[in-house]
Amino acid sequence: MKRFIFILLLCELLITLPTPAADAPSPDKPTTGIFVAVGYGGRRITTRDGITVENDVEFAPNGGDDDNCLFSIVYAENKFVAVGGGARVGRIMNTTDGKEWKEVKTYRFRVNPVLFGNGIFMAGTSKQLEVSPDGENWTTAGKIDTKGGLYFRKGAFGNKTFVFCGDISNKPGPRDGWRCSTSDGKTIEALDINLPSNQLHIAFGNNHFVIAGKGGFRQSSTDGRKWDDASDKDEDFRSVFFTGKQFVLNGKQSSYTSPDGEKWTKAGKSFNAEPLAAGNGIFIGCSWKTNLYTSEDALTWKKTSSAGTNALNEAAFGTPAKP
Repeated sequence: MKRFIFILLLCELLITLPTPAADAPSPDKPTTGIFVAVGYGGRRITTRDGITVENDVEFAPNGGDDDNCLFSIVYAENKFVAVGGGARVGRIMNTTDGKEWKEVKTYRFRVNPVLFGNGIFMAGTSKQLEVSPDGENWTTAGKIDTKGGLYFRKGAFGNKTFVFCGDISNKPGPRDGWRCSTSDGKTIEALDINLPSNQLHIAFGNNHFVIAGKGGFRQSSTDGRKWDDASDKDEDFRSVFFTGKQFVLNGKQSSYTSPDGEKWTKAGKSFNAEPLAAGNGIFIGCSWKTNLYTSEDALTWKKTSSAGTNALNEAAFGTPAKP
């Protein structure tokens, strides 16, 4: 009889204990690396879990599309390299831990984006490509020979090839989209300045590049030179991200997945976040203006923070070397 009463009391105790939320981060997920995100006003933050924000610093609150803005960041060679700026000043900054930053070079125009591959860092500014072996010492490699105002916006590296894209005012009316490929920053290949979308997003994974934008523009390529069209005129694509297993494409109507950027499957509703980076077993993303999100599959997102006044643009994940 006593044993029966003990079992009843134990059951009641277990029922009253709080249960962890289903979407809480798993305690056994590794957290050795950090995310570093950059944005308007020169904002820089670090986070390990997409929830707790640390080292939140900025040049100025309520920043705009000006010389303080940081647009892009990459992690390689044991450091984070961030770039940005505006019409008067372009800037390149480094950090090894997301806490201590140094500005290593300035330009007369915005620097954006920054990538790493083939053993070099590469970034765009004005109509030229800058390269660096270490993210600190930069030299001009090649120039894009075209008329009109050309602006770098996004880029991706894969299959030993860098692909850059953006918008260009090469004729009266709305800007067109453009893209090019290069392996070393010196030789510019496959330059196309008449793409139908001027708001482009690009990612690389599973041996394929995927580029997408407004008006349902969507293409894929294995080498960054020859592209296969898979456009959907009923959509406006807002972001494309490779999870490590598949591409996740977010549109105005729906979200989509694909293993190779050629065949797409509707995955569900569109989502608010723009995926930024993966690490520590999670994905982090953002939306205008200061919203930060986390996800376990890059399709379903949970808002975790809306602190600050400056929006985030891009993030990178890395594991800093121990001092």
